[in-house]
Amino acid sequence: MDQSDQELDRLNALLHALPAENMPMALSELDGYIVGVLACPEMIPPSEWLPQVWGETGEAEFPDQQSAEETVGAVMAHYNSVVEAITGSLWVEPIY
Repeated sequence: MDQSDQELDRLNALLHALPAENMPMALSELDGYIVGVLACPEMIPPSEWLPQVWGETGEAEFPDQQSAEETVGAVMAHYNSVVEAITGSLWVEPIY
Protein backbone atom coordinates (compact mmCIF):
# COMPACT_ATOMS: atom_id res chain seq x y z
CA MET A 1 0.00 0.00 0.00
CA ASP A 2 1.15 3.53 -0.65
CA GLN A 3 -0.21 4.89 2.59
CA SER A 4 2.30 5.82 5.24
CA ASP A 5 2.34 4.14 8.62
CA GLN A 6 1.26 7.47 10.09
CA GLU A 7 -1.84 7.60 7.85
CA LEU A 8 -2.73 4.01 8.73
CA ASP A 9 -2.23 4.72 12.43
CA ARG A 10 -4.56 7.71 12.14
CA LEU A 11 -7.19 5.64 10.30
CA ASN A 12 -6.90 2.97 12.99
CA ALA A 13 -7.41 5.59 15.72
CA LEU A 14 -10.43 7.05 13.93
CA LEU A 15 -12.03 3.61 13.61
CA HIS A 16 -11.37 2.92 17.30
CA ALA A 17 -13.05 6.24 18.17
CA LEU A 18 -16.36 4.97 16.81
CA PRO A 19 -18.82 3.62 19.41
CA ALA A 20 -17.49 0.20 20.45
CA GLU A 21 -20.97 -1.16 21.21
CA ASN A 22 -21.78 -0.84 17.50
CA MET A 23 -18.79 -3.09 16.68
CA PRO A 24 -17.14 -0.99 13.93
CA MET A 25 -14.50 -2.60 11.73
CA ALA A 26 -10.89 -2.72 12.81
CA LEU A 27 -8.24 -1.61 10.33
CA SER A 28 -7.38 -5.15 9.21
CA GLU A 29 -11.08 -5.94 8.73
CA LEU A 30 -11.57 -2.76 6.72
CA ASP A 31 -8.59 -3.62 4.54
CA GLY A 32 -9.95 -7.06 3.64
CA TYR A 33 -13.45 -5.69 3.22
CA ILE A 34 -12.27 -3.07 0.73
CA VAL A 35 -10.37 -5.70 -1.26
CA GLY A 36 -13.58 -7.75 -1.39
CA VAL A 37 -15.64 -4.74 -2.49
CA LEU A 38 -13.13 -4.01 -5.24
CA ALA A 39 -13.02 -7.65 -6.38
CA CYS A 40 -16.71 -7.59 -7.30
CA PRO A 41 -17.43 -7.57 -11.04
CA GLU A 42 -19.50 -4.39 -10.76
CA MET A 43 -18.56 -1.25 -8.86
CA ILE A 44 -20.26 -0.98 -5.49
CA PRO A 45 -20.84 2.66 -4.53
CA PRO A 46 -19.54 3.80 -1.14
CA SER A 47 -23.10 4.58 -0.06
CA GLU A 48 -23.76 0.82 -0.09
CA TRP A 49 -20.59 -0.52 1.56
CA LEU A 50 -19.54 2.33 3.86
CA PRO A 51 -22.32 1.86 6.48
CA GLN A 52 -20.98 -1.65 7.17
CA VAL A 53 -17.67 -0.10 8.23
CA TRP A 54 -19.39 1.79 11.05
CA GLY A 55 -20.77 -1.39 12.60
CA GLU A 56 -23.84 -3.52 13.00
CA THR A 57 -26.37 -0.70 12.85
CA GLY A 58 -24.71 1.08 9.93
CA GLU A 59 -24.83 4.32 11.92
CA ALA A 60 -21.48 6.01 12.51
CA GLU A 61 -22.63 8.28 15.32
CA PHE A 62 -19.83 10.81 14.86
CA PRO A 63 -19.52 13.39 17.63
CA ASP A 64 -19.35 16.27 15.13
CA GLN A 65 -19.09 17.14 11.44
CA GLN A 66 -15.30 17.49 11.53
CA SER A 67 -14.90 13.95 12.93
CA ALA A 68 -17.27 12.62 10.28
CA GLU A 69 -15.37 14.29 7.44
CA GLU A 70 -11.98 13.19 8.79
CA THR A 71 -13.05 9.57 9.29
CA VAL A 72 -14.83 9.21 5.96
CA GLY A 73 -11.89 10.93 4.25
CA ALA A 74 -9.40 8.54 5.86
CA VAL A 75 -11.49 5.49 4.89
CA MET A 76 -11.78 6.71 1.31
CA ALA A 77 -8.04 7.49 1.17
CA HIS A 78 -7.39 3.88 2.18
CA TYR A 79 -9.90 2.70 -0.42
CA ASN A 80 -8.02 4.69 -3.08
CA SER A 81 -4.71 3.29 -1.86
CA VAL A 82 -6.04 -0.26 -2.24
CA VAL A 83 -7.34 0.60 -5.73
CA GLU A 84 -3.85 1.79 -6.71
CA ALA A 85 -2.25 -1.34 -5.25
CA ILE A 86 -4.64 -3.65 -7.08
CA THR A 87 -4.29 -1.89 -10.42
CA GLY A 88 -0.51 -1.69 -10.09
CA SER A 89 0.09 -5.33 -9.25
CA LEU A 90 -1.65 -8.65 -8.91
CA TRP A 91 -0.25 -8.90 -5.38
CA VAL A 92 -1.87 -6.94 -2.56
CA GLU A 93 -0.31 -7.21 0.88
CA PRO A 94 -2.96 -7.34 3.59
CA ILE A 95 -2.82 -5.38 6.83
CA TYR A 96 -2.77 -7.58 9.92
